[in-house]
Amino acid sequence: MEDDMRRSHGEGWLLAWCMQVANQPQFMAEQMRGDLPELPDYAYEYIDGKMPEELWQHYQQRIVAIYHQFMDLLSQGEGLSAIQQATMDQALVMQGRSINCSLINKTYGM
Repeated sequence: MEDDMRRSHGEGWLLAWCMQVANQPQFMAEQMRGDLPELPDYAYEYIDGKMPEELWQHYQQRIVAIYHQFMDLLSQGEGLSAIQQATMDQALVMQGRSINCSLINKTYGM
């Protein structure tokens, strides 16, 4: 994706990429406000004592947090080097790092 953005936007590729991704956390948060999507039957089994609705909300919250962190790192002005450093430090949500639920909930009205 980075190569495509560089080809199509030249020097302004990072800003264009940020603008393209900027609405994703809010979009994902809005997906949580409706009914639970139709899931296969096995999804309605209890997993670790949690209902499917709780699991779905947890996974959606993590997706919002991943996008939020991505945008936060890109906005630091260092471009992809901030993401590379966070990756090496094992500090990314997608690497299993815990999320600040209160920040995500407050920021995106979840």
